[in-house]
Amino acid sequence: MKKSIIIFFIMTLFLWPKLLWAIEFAPKEIASVLQITSSLPKEAIDLEIISLAGWFTDDELTDYRHQLEDQLQIGSGLMVTYSGCALTNKHVVYSETAETAHQDIHLWSTDNLHQAPQDLGPATVVMSANFVDLALVCLENPQGKFYPHFSLNSADYQNFKLTLGEEIFNLGYPASGEQESLTLTAGLVAGVWDDDYLKGDLTVTGGASGSPVFNKNKQVVSLITGNAGERGLYGIFLKPSYVYGWRDLYAEIYREVITESAGCFDAEQFGVYKKDGQEFYDLSCSIKRNFGLEDKIAFEYQQYCGADLDVDDLIKVAGYISSNKTTINHWVGYLEQSCLADASPITVFEAPAE
Repeated sequence: MKKSIIIFFIMTLFLWPKLLWAIEFAPKEIASVLQITSSLPKEAIDLEIISLAGWFTDDELTDYRHQLEDQLQIGSGLMVTYSGCALTNKHVVYSETAETAHQDIHLWSTDNLHQAPQDLGPATVVMSANFVDLALVCLENPQGKFYPHFSLNSADYQNFKLTLGEEIFNLGYPASGEQESLTLTAGLVAGVWDDDYLKGDLTVTGGASGSPVFNKNKQVVSLITGNAGERGLYGIFLKPSYVYGWRDLYAEIYREVITESAGCFDAEQFGVYKKDGQEFYDLSCSIKRNFGLEDKIAFEYQQYCGADLDVDDLIKVAGYISSNKTTINHWVGYLEQSCLADASPITVFEAPAE
């Protein structure tokens, strides 16, 4: 009997890590996780230099200014729209001291762990929350492309919950010496940090801020915001409702600052808005809804992917095309790559065949 217990215990030790790491990512999912680079705004640098005046010589301050100007700010993010918009932490792309966005923000992505991320282009901060560390950055010129992303459709999070001790996974671009490369770490939900944040026993280093946290079902449950505790023992991440509810937050912020949206109201269908009896795709009710286009989009998806397109995604695609930033042909090209391409899990090593 004792021998059986010992054997069971040894097997558990060997199997437990495999159970904990029971998650796989396909190329298009890997490509949805971004590296975000930027430089500090001049206003933030000026404030830093002013705060040090009197403590250092003018030459030393000049040298330090040049260091700050040349210093690359690095974080992570998650693509959440077809049109190239990513969720990240506010502190990754925005200076709280200067109350202005960073300069030269760029989004980077790869679908191959053996290749460095490629520059997708410059991006702009289009939303920064005042009360929580969350921001939305969008490519300035999406070039008509449709980007792999995690949709975070609200319907997928009905009755969602995270439990104490639940397995979670973080995928991002933490600093690792001279190079930042995509890295997967795992841990457990460790508890509540405060009203807006939770904590987990995840390893978090600089560069990982803004990177997604997944559960074992590969649902995006949060974004990493930093670490805490002795030697950064705990990873701190946003409460899930801020992440999967980002579009509601965006709408709330948008309507506070854009007065032209007056009279533009939410319709029953999420992502559709109404004004004067007509339906629109945007919060300012300037892009009219096109049912014929939606039928075409759904048809092409069925042809290439063999399934029905989620209604929320259908609306987002139709809105993107109707904005004249892309075309139905680009949509078909995206489906050819997305639905017909190899979706096998990413391999990090494969021995040659004998």
